[in-house]
Amino acid sequence: MNYEKLTAEDFDYETIRRSYCGTSFMPEKRAQNEIAMCVEWFNAQVQKFEQLCTNNEQRTYLAEQLTRFKVRFLELRRRLTAARSNCISTMIAGPSNFPVRRAEKANRAELRGMDECEAWANKAIAAIKKGILARKTAVQLEQESMDAVKDMIMRSYLDTPFGRQNCYGRLQTWAKHNTPEMVQNALNFLKKWQSEHLDGKGFTQRHKVWSLTGMMPQEPQESTSEIHDGIEIMRNVELDRVQIFFPGKPGPDTITTLKRHGWKWSPKNGAWQRKNTTNAYISAKEIISA
Repeated sequence: MNYEKLTAEDFDYETIRRSYCGTSFMPEKRAQNEIAMCVEWFNAQVQKFEQLCTNNEQRTYLAEQLTRFKVRFLELRRRLTAARSNCISTMIAGPSNFPVRRAEKANRAELRGMDECEAWANKAIAAIKKGILARKTAVQLEQESMDAVKDMIMRSYLDTPFGRQNCYGRLQTWAKHNTPEMVQNALNFLKKWQSEHLDGKGFTQRHKVWSLTGMMPQEPQESTSEIHDGIEIMRNVELDRVQIFFPGKPGPDTITTLKRHGWKWSPKNGAWQRKNTTNAYISAKEIISA
């Protein structure tokens, strides 16, 4: 996908050059350097954003945000240029009858403009990154979770009692938030990894770590429903869905969280829903209790 980029043609070179005439002996070079710096910085941010996108929803969102990002960036740069135009230096204007207070006021205005640009950039970049990450698919989130637990296993000192106990505790916590299938895959990886690298010094066959899948709650055979603070969670066996019924439209942050965790809005059922799994049920409880 072709994303919005910044070019030197997006800037008014003559206006920027004139803004340096009161403070520099080389306004042409200063203007050229500023434009080049802005183009390089902006396009570097676009490249970083692009690297975070792994699905079409993220790419579409980024394309929409970059248009706004560019417009706002150019607007703030124009305001900064206008503020700089009022700045003067004794080196250029000479010390005789130099308007000190006027110059100080102009300098403060320029500094405020610079601070405004920096504050906006930091906030906008963080917001776009958050929006991109919030649009990961459920499959991507599960894969990242599996990669993280595998990395944790490989980094644990499983040939020591303390290392095994620490690994077990972290696996137990992780298992509470993931499906039995994912837990079993993690245990299979653990068994294979320790047999290949630890020469029998890892978890024994009788260790309770191998029973983590048995500790997971069983899937219900009938539809069940529970209400927390007016929000209903239903495990609908007939539709094979976990459903969340809010009393009204949830807030933007809640909607973003729902989408990030794979929940879809069903106009027909009037509910946010996912496939009926233990992981979906745990996710629903975490979302409504946040």
